[in-house]
Amino acid sequence: MSTWFKLEITILIFLVNLLTNPALAATQLQATVEPTQVRLGDSITLSVDLLNADSAELNRVKAPDLSALTGLFEIADGNKSIQQFNIQGQESVQLTWRYVLEPKRIGTLTIPALSVTTTTGTLYTQPLSIIVTASDSKRRDNIRLEATVSNSRPYLHQPILYTLRLYQRGDLQNVQAIPPSDSVIVESLGEMTAQRQIINGTPMVVNEIKYLLTPLRSGQLDLSSAKIKGLQPDTRSNRVNNSFFSFSTDYRPLTVSSEPLTVAVQPSPVTAPSPWLPLNNLTLAQTWESEISQPVIVGVPLIRSLTLTAEGMGAQPGPELDKLAHGPEFRSRNPKPETQRQLAADGKTPISIIKQTVSLIPLHTGKLSLPAIRLPWWNVQTHTLQWAELPAQTLEVIPSPTQTTAVPQTLPMPLVATTAAATTVTRVVSTEVNFSQLQYVLLALSILTLLMALGHSWSRRRRELTAFKNAAATSSGRMRRMSDSTLKQRLHATDELAVLKQVLQEYAQARWQTSPQISLPQLASYLIVHYENGQGVAAALTALNAALYGSQTLLLTEWRTNLISNLSRLKEIKSTGKQEEFEINRLEPFNPT
Repeated sequence: MSTWFKLEITILIFLVNLLTNPALAATQLQATVEPTQVRLGDSITLSVDLLNADSAELNRVKAPDLSALTGLFEIADGNKSIQQFNIQGQESVQLTWRYVLEPKRIGTLTIPALSVTTTTGTLYTQPLSIIVTASDSKRRDNIRLEATVSNSRPYLHQPILYTLRLYQRGDLQNVQAIPPSDSVIVESLGEMTAQRQIINGTPMVVNEIKYLLTPLRSGQLDLSSAKIKGLQPDTRSNRVNNSFFSFSTDYRPLTVSSEPLTVAVQPSPVTAPSPWLPLNNLTLAQTWESEISQPVIVGVPLIRSLTLTAEGMGAQPGPELDKLAHGPEFRSRNPKPETQRQLAADGKTPISIIKQTVSLIPLHTGKLSLPAIRLPWWNVQTHTLQWAELPAQTLEVIPSPTQTTAVPQTLPMPLVATTAAATTVTRVVSTEVNFSQLQYVLLALSILTLLMALGHSWSRRRRELTAFKNAAATSSGRMRRMSDSTLKQRLHATDELAVLKQVLQEYAQARWQTSPQISLPQLASYLIVHYENGQGVAAALTALNAALYGSQTLLLTEWRTNLISNLSRLKEIKSTGKQEEFEINRLEPFNPT
């Protein structure tokens, strides 16, 4: 190998190191956006990278000002990451601010130049442009979300099958589907599935998830766009590292939307009776735990069970079977019905099985009648009104061997006895209570045994209460040890919303002695009532609850800062001497209408 050739190799290696070594390059600010062409409802990822910065910049540099974007985009999420390099004894830092933006309108939108002020001066990015379309145009990253319904003209309360299919080529992580929920009840039919297919000669991964939607009103029903959220491999991660030897894979947030759909919901026919049940089929059966083919005794409860099997029933409340299971000649006790929800063999037709058990007490002797049960339903296949029926029944009721009067329908009034009646009662009692000596001995032994058992039970109960109080005191001591600094550390240790909620519940239990199961809206209401400046903490709790159970997103870094700052400013309102109720066990509806 010649000397000149060796010199050229050395120069080439030096130039490569100069270009790829962050410690030797000048500080730069650059912005990138992916993808650059989306449809309205999808999201884009804006990354702002401060490259080759001095490590002293960590505590000085502030995030870029995004106020110029508020009219064009909704900022759905944001985070900050830091990478540190130490090459040949020289340290440098790369700061990356990453934001998820959702365009607010169609057209060509321009992201203006963004600035970051450093110790060496103010740096600017280049303006960027993206194209937002309203049609189902093809994204440059080959990702597409498709929504279909099984029936575009269902009846009111007739469930329809809603299917989401996500077509994509890359590797998506943490995929989450958000179906439309306005004016419908949403039921999931299982987890999302994935399979590989060849579509137009291109290998694709098709993710599919299905739901049942029960319409809650008739007329034109506009189903808004469904969304799929997840994490997509960041194809630019290696480029911003300025290194040919970085093989790590980074992910960026992704939101894809489907086309909105319109469904024409048919109302119930004018002649249809109540309740309105559009079904494929309906059967009604009954069982008796008591033997009613033979005479029954007045005053003795009879157990009757009605079972309704409704094929193709929506998620609306079922008919009230307890009102159909008895007649005026019986007194009834109706516990809550048991409801089971399942799918037919086709995997898409819902079946509701409702079992209502009733305790019937005959009120007098003779032949008592239970009226026939006729339950109307609408056959959605033949578009006709049909009936599920149980025939009327007659029960023969005989007197009790020890009772000759009818069973009262209400509790008797207090006894007001005359002198003659009191004498009669005394004579009857004195006749019945005529114990022998052996019976007195057995009675005394029974009472002694009962007292011993009660004493043992009371002693064990006292031990259990003592142990429970000790455990509660120990638990309370552990909870009191959660300081404000501990809360801050735990809030910064996770990005999982459910874990953040649990940390706040534990902190509230330790600081304000609330229930460990208190909901975030209830805790927010409590702070507004009992603390000055409680509105700030309440707003943070409301935002976390909306991100957990709704479609809203949360900027965690800003949210943590606001929450901790407002907690430090809480000041308890002096008591007025009026005790207020604070309910903690009421559950909000999952899908309110």
